[in-house]
Amino acid sequence: MVSPNRQVITNAPLVPYGDIPLAGEQPEEERSEHDAPDWRLALPPKGARDPLWVPEPEDADERVRSRALQEVRVLTLIHDRVAAIDPKAARPASMRDRRKVHELLMERSLTEVETILDWAYGNPRWISWLVDGTMVERYFAQVSLDMRAKQARGPQHSGSHAAAAELTPVHDPDRPVAVSSGLAWRVPVYGGGILSIALCQAHLDGETKQAECPVCAYDRRNQASHAIGLEKTGRAEDKESHGEARP
Repeated sequence: MVSPNRQVITNAPLVPYGDIPLAGEQPEEERSEHDAPDWRLALPPKGARDPLWVPEPEDADERVRSRALQEVRVLTLIHDRVAAIDPKAARPASMRDRRKVHELLMERSLTEVETILDWAYGNPRWISWLVDGTMVERYFAQVSLDMRAKQARGPQHSGSHAAAAELTPVHDPDRPVAVSSGLAWRVPVYGGGILSIALCQAHLDGETKQAECPVCAYDRRNQASHAIGLEKTGRAEDKESHGEARP
C-alpha cells in the first residue's frame, strides 16, 4: 500500500466561505448590484386590460413590483388631481397612459415626478394640459423647466408678452425653431418656441457648460448645436490667421 500524499492537501488551502462560482459567473451579491431587472415586467402583460395592474409578490422581482406600484401611484395622482379641479375632465387611465408613465419613471425619480406634478396642478397654465399620463409624459420636460425658471426668477411680475410667450405649451414640441444670437445666425433649436430666447442664445454662444445647459437638457438633439457660435467664430478666426500667414 502507498501512503497518501499529505503534502498536496497541506499546500492546497480550502475556500473558507461559500461555494466557488462557476467559470464566468459572478457571485450573487455582485449580480444584484450591477444587473438591473427587466423593467418591462412592471407593465401589464399582453392581453391585460387593467392599466392599474400590479404583479403579485411571488410573480415578480421586488424591484419590478416596486416600479409597478410607483406607476400606479402616479396614474392615481394624475386622476385624483384632475378630478379635484374639474370632475368632467377626469377620465380613467388607459394602457397607453400606463406605458407613458412607465417611460417617464425610467428617466425620472418618483420624488421628482410627484414634486413637479404638485407644482403643475397649482399653476393655471398647466392644469388643462396635464389631464392623463400621456400628456404628463409629453410635457413633463417643459413643466420641469417652467418650474425651475419661475423659482430662479422669484416672485416677479410675469405678465409681459415675452414671459407669456416663452412658457406657453405648444402642440408640436418636436418642431425646431430658428434662433439667432450674437455669434450664430438662425440655428434650429428644439423647444425654441417654449424656452426663453435668452436661454437659447446662451446655448448657441456656449455661455455655460453643456452638462449645465437647460436647452441641452430639454432636448438631447440640441447638444449638436451647443456653442455652435463659438465654433463658427473660431473657424473664421483660424481662416483669417491662415490667410495672413500666407506670403
